[in-house]
Amino acid sequence: MLIAEAEVVVVGTGIAGMSAAISASDAGAQTLLVTDRAFGRSNSIMAQGGIQVPADSERDISLMLADMQSVGGPNLDFNRASSFVSELPIVAERLGGWGLQFDVADDGSPMRRLAGGLSSPRILTVGDEIGRPLMRILRDEVSTRCQVMVQRPVTDVQIEGSEFRLQTKRGDVGARSVVIATGGVAYQEAIATGGLTSNPPNENAALRISLERLGIEEVGRRLFQWHPFGLAHSVNGVTAACVPESVAALGPRLIGGDGTKISSLPAPRSEVVEAMNDWTRRSTFSEIRLTLSELSDSDLERFPKVKKQIELYGSDPVVVPVLHYELSGLRAGLDQETSVPGLYLAGEIVGGTHGRERLMGMAVGDSLVHGHRAGVNAARIVRDG
Repeated sequence: MLIAEAEVVVVGTGIAGMSAAISASDAGAQTLLVTDRAFGRSNSIMAQGGIQVPADSERDISLMLADMQSVGGPNLDFNRASSFVSELPIVAERLGGWGLQFDVADDGSPMRRLAGGLSSPRILTVGDEIGRPLMRILRDEVSTRCQVMVQRPVTDVQIEGSEFRLQTKRGDVGARSVVIATGGVAYQEAIATGGLTSNPPNENAALRISLERLGIEEVGRRLFQWHPFGLAHSVNGVTAACVPESVAALGPRLIGGDGTKISSLPAPRSEVVEAMNDWTRRSTFSEIRLTLSELSDSDLERFPKVKKQIELYGSDPVVVPVLHYELSGLRAGLDQETSVPGLYLAGEIVGGTHGRERLMGMAVGDSLVHGHRAGVNAARIVRDG
């Protein structure tokens, strides 16, 4: 039974899905956003560190690409990375136009912060919880443009002639073009391996099977990024809260139970996690602590979430690496197109954008840029026939 239809159907209500829905609508397509949860409830709401945006200069763009290559290695798709980075300043300007207020320096200019693996300050922040204010703004923008269907998990994608039929447990949705932005499978990987993750419970893996059945190729396999600062005492099932990595530039230390320095901070995530795992294997002092007690009061004023975490878990909390983000995924072209005409992907479900490691502050920009592209091109294929 067909319960709804639209020219463009976007599946997923995170940053990538919201961005795709806005852009498809702005490009002139009748757009329907379908989500398996409440409107605006997704992993994206948990984004903490900020968005990495190069200053509007060839030098800073080149530095950002060099940093991405350094950590991403041979798995990095350089053409995709170059195309992505060039659009980030435009994205930041658009967010400002929608009302997102980035933190500013004393002179009123945008405050750009350093993070591990960055050779220049490029992190734009909104306190220490960019996910919540950004998702509020995107939700408002979507609401003025698109129809939204909530609590409708999409379980299968089928092709009928030149159109699509998306199966849900409450009936089917018809579309002329589709954008899938349902995220990665770090949560399912944690379940399978008995590990911990920063991701809340989700069913992101279900639709992947359907897309692979349609012949969409996988990029890499079982390639994930770990967050070094999972709070050991916050574990709820397999999910753990994380200290925002942006605090690493403010001077805390990562020390073992015997006071040994584990890793320099800030540093690329993979280096920090490797040092933590190596120390845990070699030492009888299994606990590793992050010395938030060494942050100044003025620094903590800018990190209200960290202040709350200190109240709950102590000023020098025990931290453990947790699965954070999928780096493998499905293949999409520069326009987010797949091997199936009319079917587009955006966000964490796409593999190859970051290679073997992702720099801090990249997920938000990735979702915004590639969600925008997916939405524009999904609308274009409808308009052009």
